[in-house]
Amino acid sequence: MPLLEAEGLFKHYALPRPGVFQARPVLRAVDGVSLTVEAGETLGLVGESGCGKSTLGRALIRLVPSTAGTVRFGGEDVTGLQGAALRPMRRATGVVFQDPFGALDPRMTVGRIVAEPLHIHGEAAGAGARVAAMLDRVGLPGSAAGRYPHEFSGGQRQRIGIARALVLGPRFLLCDEPVSALDVSVQAGIVNLLQDLQAELGVAMLFIAHDLGVVRHISARVAVMYLGRIVEQGGKRALYARPLHPYTQALIASVPALTPVGRAERRARRAGVGADVPSAMEVPAGCRFHTRCPAVMPVCREADPVLVDQGDGQAVACHLYPGQ
Repeated sequence: MPLLEAEGLFKHYALPRPGVFQARPVLRAVDGVSLTVEAGETLGLVGESGCGKSTLGRALIRLVPSTAGTVRFGGEDVTGLQGAALRPMRRATGVVFQDPFGALDPRMTVGRIVAEPLHIHGEAAGAGARVAAMLDRVGLPGSAAGRYPHEFSGGQRQRIGIARALVLGPRFLLCDEPVSALDVSVQAGIVNLLQDLQAELGVAMLFIAHDLGVVRHISARVAVMYLGRIVEQGGKRALYARPLHPYTQALIASVPALTPVGRAERRARRAGVGADVPSAMEVPAGCRFHTRCPAVMPVCREADPVLVDQGDGQAVACHLYPGQ
């Protein structure tokens, strides 16, 4: 049984009316996503900015309510739970946010920040010792507990955020672009820390990022998102070695190559993809990538493809492959 499972998940936002007699436009941030995260694994979620990655992550752990669909955590349907009924799931999930500067309350000491989940969930007894142990695990001295966030660098603040997310011993960790706001020299340390903590604690992770190199390093499986949908997913070795969807191929081609031959091949693959991303308020009919796809066919403009297993654990939503 997967630890976390989404089936047909939607999250739409109704926007203000542009005029008195006009219908309210709808932003289709997440538009029918199904995926699973197994206990103890890391699933990487990649895609361009604005494709719905962060909204999907927050809907999965009920930080935002979904419009339709089902979310199961530990086999239990948590889609409609509210208030106190959500507390067990809240305790079993943690979040590492993108911005380490905005995610920490500047008026609270580091000790209070990391201990706050313990107090909220009625585990204040021995909180000081647990906070000190957690700070040590993330590579910060015990003296950090009495200091304030502004006294730390960006990488250190992200370590504080990781300590806060893990202090309750969750089963699932949402990492929402946790290294994108950090210097390149600091990113590797945070990624390695997350890997070490996962191996030590056995926590499952959804790692959201737009850096395919980081995702390849940390993930066991990868899901590719485009305009609110998962268009391809599979084990990282198969997906990076043989990307099937034209969008996945273009994303991987955007990673710098080391050899002249590789650079020329990637430039050619990127050149075939249109630059204009459609609006999530006006999603194209049929395959939503057909307006940019270099391999577009007439059927792509009419029929919306679904994810179909192509073997080796790899699934793709594209009319180029059998099963559509």
